[in-house]
Amino acid sequence: MTAKERFEEGTEGVLMAESDKRECLASVSFALPTGVGLDIAKIPDQLSLDEATILPLGIAMATVPLYLPALDGLAYESPWEDRGRARKYTDHPVLILGGSSTVGQYVIQFAKASGFSPIIATSSPSNFDLLTSLGATHTIDRHLPFSSSSSSIVSEISRITSKPITFVYDAISLPDTQQGGYDLLASGGCDGLEDQEERGRQEEDHPRRQQLPRRGK
Repeated sequence: MTAKERFEEGTEGVLMAESDKRECLASVSFALPTGVGLDIAKIPDQLSLDEATILPLGIAMATVPLYLPALDGLAYESPWEDRGRARKYTDHPVLILGGSSTVGQYVIQFAKASGFSPIIATSSPSNFDLLTSLGATHTIDRHLPFSSSSSSIVSEISRITSKPITFVYDAISLPDTQQGGYDLLASGGCDGLEDQEERGRQEEDHPRRQQLPRRGK
């Protein structure tokens, strides 16, 4: 299907722009006019242009650590491919710290689409219903400490699953969530962080951790 068949003149759309490398100057986001391919998506009527423009970035920040090959990501089979729809990640727990953040909500939805279970997310209790509606199977109060006390994030996770946590996505990236998430990882597990500067410091402190994309807000 051609662009003319898909879109009328004046139709608003959104896409992930190419990089600003010299070889693709015709399609970078700062070019006027900007050349686009057929991967542009029409903006649904229920979304404003401002709301739609955040979709590519949020989706990329959720999918890069999950589905890209190492060392960029964990190379899980993506749900938009036939082999990624086999629900093979049942009994493979995922922990999302900051599940009610913008990126955290994307991660929950992709984890559900890939069949991960359980999907454990932290947030304020007022957001528990939202996270459940997005696909979280269990929610934990983000105000709890990471300590091993009887009332902590660690103890809540132990009540949910005895399976090793091999992937933690930290959508908050504060020192306590970074350290807490790292301490919860099973041997050989990986985490995703949003803050680039902290990512570098953590890799120096913990060289055994596998590298994931360094993503800045």
